[in-house]
Amino acid sequence: MNNYFDFSSDDFFIGTAFNNSKITDKENFISILVNKKLDINNITNANQVHSSRILFVMKPGTYHNLDGFITNKNSKLILIIKTADCIPMFIYDKVNKNHGIIHAGWKGIHNKIHLNIINEFIKLGSSVSHLNIIMGPSIKSCCYEVSENMKKYFGDQSIIVNNKKYYLDLNNCIINDLRNEGIKNIKIDQTCTYEDKKCYSYRRNSKGRMYSFITLL
Repeated sequence: MNNYFDFSSDDFFIGTAFNNSKITDKENFISILVNKKLDINNITNANQVHSSRILFVMKPGTYHNLDGFITNKNSKLILIIKTADCIPMFIYDKVNKNHGIIHAGWKGIHNKIHLNIINEFIKLGSSVSHLNIIMGPSIKSCCYEVSENMKKYFGDQSIIVNNKKYYLDLNNCIINDLRNEGIKNIKIDQTCTYEDKKCYSYRRNSKGRMYSFITLL
């Protein structure tokens, strides 16, 4: 049985790893790569800071003060970000094979990290018609209660009011912007990390992180 959500395509290995075993989250993630016969020396990691900064990379390692990566068809890097309620968003160009990943929490989404990475794809020669977007497991509007103050960041379109409580739909925030850019190939995993106990949720217990990854096969 897989210990990850598998969003892979013909050319890309894409997923979000969850961990219900006694090993560490990193060990669990490494075991997935080993089973897939991927070179763990190609791991490319971020010291995430809830920013909107994206970096084009061609070398493995840990990069600081950013929340997303993009690379091209000549790269075998395994791009990873870590989440526990925020959205892991995977992007790949099915024609030119450019690909990337972002960690999208409310601060990054407010500052348009998702549009920043789309702009980086365009700079690399990708057409929006060739881009595929996948949003992995994240906290959904059923459980993401926020203060009324968040209306000033996201307006009424993505804020749901229920019993005088306010709930934010992060996926909807991203979808609206992507569709305005002409991107149509968008998939959303419906797993709510707060509700699904196999997922890590910062709001539920504040422990652990899921590893999300994308690499060209």
